[in-house]
Amino acid sequence: GILWGRNALNKNTTSCCTSNLNPRIIFMEENTQYFFVLLRCFLQETTPPKACEVEWEKVYELARIHFVSGAVYVAIQKLHKENQPEKDILKKFETAFVATFMRHEKQKRMSEEITEKLAEEGIKHIFFKGSIVKEYYPVKEIRTLGDIDVLLHKQNQEAAKRAFVEIGYKNILFDKKSISIFT
Repeated sequence: GILWGRNALNKNTTSCCTSNLNPRIIFMEENTQYFFVLLRCFLQETTPPKACEVEWEKVYELARIHFVSGAVYVAIQKLHKENQPEKDILKKFETAFVATFMRHEKQKRMSEEITEKLAEEGIKHIFFKGSIVKEYYPVKEIRTLGDIDVLLHKQNQEAAKRAFVEIGYKNILFDKKSISIFT
């Protein structure tokens, strides 16, 4: 199999790496290795090396189940056309990229609406987890969020619940740990 070491991730690497590997090699299946190479290249804004012996459908499936298809698509776009996946698989990546971007825009509007309503009610809050992490991505619109996490003081919990309901959210969970989930 093809082993990817630190040398395979260098900015100027254009071919797959089969020799001169860093001694700290991670052994894993080729498709998984290349999946991580693509993610690293996305985050470091570098050009990925050419894929060797990679089954693009499996790379796509890894990206899909980990909700990073959009990020992998951005990295794939930096490859020479002849090194990119077949058209049908590339189309899957592209569709995921567009869907991720659209979801980002919707969640951005939702966050703005929440901020506006909570400010109107005088409720201090902060967004955390994915909402904050995405700001450190090279293309923040590509960071997929499953939800929007909001932290507020316990004393403001009832007022915040009312505020969320007023802007159209439904409280679907409340437990003794003071956790509420709105949809």
